[in-house]
Amino acid sequence: MEKTDIVSMTYEELENYVTEVLQEKRFRAKQIYEWLHVKLAGDFDQMTNLSKTLRGKLKAACRIPEMTIVDLLVSEIDGTRKYLFQLEDGSVIESVLMKYKHGNSVCISSQVGCRMGCRFCASTLGGLERQMSAGEMLRQVYEIQKESGERVSNVVMMGTGEPLDNYDQAVRFLRMISDEKGLNISQRNLTLSTCGLVPQIYRLADDKLAITLAISLHASNDETRR
Repeated sequence: MEKTDIVSMTYEELENYVTEVLQEKRFRAKQIYEWLHVKLAGDFDQMTNLSKTLRGKLKAACRIPEMTIVDLLVSEIDGTRKYLFQLEDGSVIESVLMKYKHGNSVCISSQVGCRMGCRFCASTLGGLERQMSAGEMLRQVYEIQKESGERVSNVVMMGTGEPLDNYDQAVRFLRMISDEKGLNISQRNLTLSTCGLVPQIYRLADDKLAITLAISLHASNDETRR
């Protein structure tokens, strides 16, 4: 049986899971959520204020998506850090930490590969391999913050993949990264970049997130772009 991606659960979903599935007291959900989304634990054994019995239940039924750094390039000019992450199924994605005077920005991937076919972008060369979960998106930010030792204040969804082609998980990520119970990054510091999937753009407007939407309009002249 496939284990549950516990990092992708919202706080409310985790509360229900802890009380109804694990048959534990509700306050345990708060402890687990804090370990995952504030202390950024990558292993259940790190959750030292949980009993061994509960940690055993979590190990048996749940998983924390693996996010292993297999390569890291650091710019000698501005300190930009480019990460190559390997996921638990062997897939690889890229993320970037960019340092500015106003804070640290992380560019994350939302899909393994991409099916949009934009000629200017290398992400689409092999097509779409699979969607990424909200938990895998979150873990990119968490692992970069842990590796760099610096607080992330801005997130840009501009890495591998088209976020609006993975709409539900992308929006789940945006809500969770800005959750006051987690890293609590202001939605005004979150940017989603799209090549222009119009129905999903309208849907995003209806969801009333206070994020920045960036639309890539690539052409050689203003007339075509308009």
